[in-house]
Amino acid sequence: MKSYSLICHMLLSMDGRVTGQYLEREDCKPYIEDYYQILEAYQGNNWICGRATFAEFVPLVSELDLQAFAGQTVKRQDFIADEAATSFAIALDPSGKLAWGSSTIGEEFPERHGDHVVTILSETVSDAYLAYLQSVGVSYIFAGQNRDLDVQLILEKLQRYFQLETFYLLGGGIINGAFAKAELIDEVSLVLAPLIEGNSDTRAWRSGL
Repeated sequence: MKSYSLICHMLLSMDGRVTGQYLEREDCKPYIEDYYQILEAYQGNNWICGRATFAEFVPLVSELDLQAFAGQTVKRQDFIADEAATSFAIALDPSGKLAWGSSTIGEEFPERHGDHVVTILSETVSDAYLAYLQSVGVSYIFAGQNRDLDVQLILEKLQRYFQLETFYLLGGGIINGAFAKAELIDEVSLVLAPLIEGNSDTRAWRSGL
């Protein structure tokens, strides 16, 4: 029996989409505000998103340059850069593509300013990328030998390292689908915007099921 809980909190359109042009509409803004107000009311100290979601909402370094770390050898061991951290931005990035410029979320995302960055990787990432993360001060945790991460192992390790009891899953749809398929989602919180996206190429709130 697991000793943690996972809440999935999402904003979606009437046709069940979590991405798309409807999010840019002026009449969607009140529902985006509601979404963040509810998230704040949870008073959670962590949030989990996939790589694409982080790349969309959190400013990153414009280009990932690993030349300075070429030739370095780094063991495939979990790395906790800040053991004193109390709030966490947790990114699922199995291939190691996110170019973090800092080990914490900055003032450009005031709702989560100061959260320590923890990235979840597969063992396929390069040694140079691991050395880069260590230089920036970003914590990383391994959760699989390939791109198909073990989502249960992710939560177990996060709980072990950071004593987290309740996790907050904020998308995107593929990541939500992976946790749902593993039957790890305990509660779903949906803010429904009365708008239609109408584009089937956009993501549903749970994809890949």
